[in-house]
Amino acid sequence: MHEMSIARSLVVQVIDLTRDQPGQSLSSVRVRVGELAGVEPQLLLAACEMLAEESAIANTRWEILSQPLLASCELCGETIEIRGFCFACNHCGSTSVRVTSGDAVILEQITMVAMQAAAEDRER
Repeated sequence: MHEMSIARSLVVQVIDLTRDQPGQSLSSVRVRVGELAGVEPQLLLAACEMLAEESAIANTRWEILSQPLLASCELCGETIEIRGFCFACNHCGSTSVRVTSGDAVILEQITMVAMQAAAEDRER
């Protein structure tokens, strides 16, 4: 399950990015997973939550979103969504398309809150 190694990299990156934030606490992390990334979003979520609980970022809310596979047609210039892994332009029929998004795992957003606000949220 390579989702575990990807999750480990994400957790390490989040810890590194949030380490020197005095008076701040990590609230949530948003990750975008492309359809062509070869990653199962639910497995990645479970791995991130498990590894985060064993680290300095325990109690962080993880959100894993799917990114559709988009491509640009090199013949007509249209941006198209690739469905069913049919790499052809649905406007002109050309198979000369270039993937522009949906092939990666992206750490999209980290939300930090003031320590006082974080403590109040835990009390609720």
